Amino acid sequence: MARIDSSFVAIQTPVIAAGVVAPQRVAAGLLGAFGVLAIFLAAVLREVLRMRWRAWCAAGEGRPLWR
Repeated sequence: MARIDSSFVAIQTPVIAAGVVAPQRVAAGLLGAFGVLAIFLAAVLREVLRMRWRAWCAAGEGRPLWR
């Protein structure tokens, strides 16, 4: 029966935790945060464009060329 060397396990465990798991979790967290920020900014931009469109139409200047 093979024995597990405890020094090998003690050295490898922090390396695995710091080198593989932590960066993936950090990357996933940053990706999620940027995703939420992108959705929020898209919603803000949509509302700003909607307000500009309504102001343009209310001014009676007709349809803009880009619409």
